[in-house]
Amino acid sequence: MFLVYKHKVGFSNVAFICLVLVNSVVFAETKQIDSSSQTLQLAPFIQKVLQQNPKILQTQAAWESSQSRISQVSAYPDPMLSYSLAPQTVFSDQTNYGQIITASQHLPWPGKQQLKGEIAQWQANAAQENMITTRLALIAASKIRYADWQFVHAAIRINEQNKILLEEFKNIAEIKYSAGRASKQDVLRAEVERTLLARKDEELTREKNIITSQINTLLNQKPDNHVSPPNIEFTRHVSIDITKLKEIVLRDHPQLKQINANVVASEKKLALAKQNFYPDVQLKASYNNLRMNTDNRFTLGIGINIPLQEKRQSAVDEASLNKRKLNWQKQALIAKIQNSLQMYYSRLTESEQIIQLYESRLLPLTDENLQAARSDYESGQGNFLDMITAEQNLIELQLQLAKTHANYQQHYALLEELSGGQEILQQASEKNKQGDKS
Repeated sequence: MFLVYKHKVGFSNVAFICLVLVNSVVFAETKQIDSSSQTLQLAPFIQKVLQQNPKILQTQAAWESSQSRISQVSAYPDPMLSYSLAPQTVFSDQTNYGQIITASQHLPWPGKQQLKGEIAQWQANAAQENMITTRLALIAASKIRYADWQFVHAAIRINEQNKILLEEFKNIAEIKYSAGRASKQDVLRAEVERTLLARKDEELTREKNIITSQINTLLNQKPDNHVSPPNIEFTRHVSIDITKLKEIVLRDHPQLKQINANVVASEKKLALAKQNFYPDVQLKASYNNLRMNTDNRFTLGIGINIPLQEKRQSAVDEASLNKRKLNWQKQALIAKIQNSLQMYYSRLTESEQIIQLYESRLLPLTDENLQAARSDYESGQGNFLDMITAEQNLIELQLQLAKTHANYQQHYALLEELSGGQEILQQASEKNKQGDKS
């Protein structure tokens, strides 16, 4: 979207082109351009972050690890085989070689192993939702840093164009001073303004270096690696029906799914703690040739553990309290999500309104004011300070618009993360709402 304003006679062609270029500094999210332009595009940038960032790799490994645990905890314990011998019979000519061979199998109370497997499965489900949550957080962080990257490049361009315009003002002041129609103060004021712009360049360079480091950190690269300039073009997002969004989020949010999985796992742990009041069984088969009677050498046996009530009751109490804690965490998370949704939606709406105000009214008025101040100064009816002040107001407004564009993108990214992804925001759009009514 390009913003073009009418310019009255009095502006040079160079200044006009510069201001049009400055006012067309707007931002894009996923639009692709020719790869030969060496421009950092948002979509490939996000994809690269998701492939290289250690956080997503860590949560993916945690999920895969939890998946592998299911079959381990649900399986029955390994059978045991033991062997004993009578040392004095090994080299004895008077007695036979004495030995005892025992095989045993531990059998947990029916249902215990199944519960252990279900606990591990729900924990794996929670780990999967955590991986999705981490992915959403990295996407949001990438979009936020990309918006910062767009803003700092826009600010640099605005500053450069401002220097061109200020140089023109300085030339006008010098010409008028040479002709005796202006004071030397006008020339000196222009020089001061030029020095201030050079100072602004240094500040923007430092900010650019900071954002470069942040982008490289997301990409798991060296902080000072070169980062290509962004694609500077703005695309408006869909309007959101906040009421519908809240309904969808409270049903499908990955953090809620994660805590729900943990709640179910805690319920299974409580059931397992209650099952532990029942004894496990130990089956045994033994061959003992030390016995004189050959009929008594082979034996079968069974054993059970004696569950001690006190420690098992403590385990039940612990599991019950953990379940209660998770339920309270769930309620707190729901309240936090609802509050954050409303906050980010309000900020997004505010940014959109500010952009519309700047584009439709403030920028054209400020631009017209600068034209009038310059025309008056050139004709001798105005003073240099008015022209410089008008120019400063226009530049400041352009910077504020660029910053509001960045804020808009960042608020949308945070709303997208909190909602659970771009697809959910599309479902909750005003367009879909109208479609549902029809």
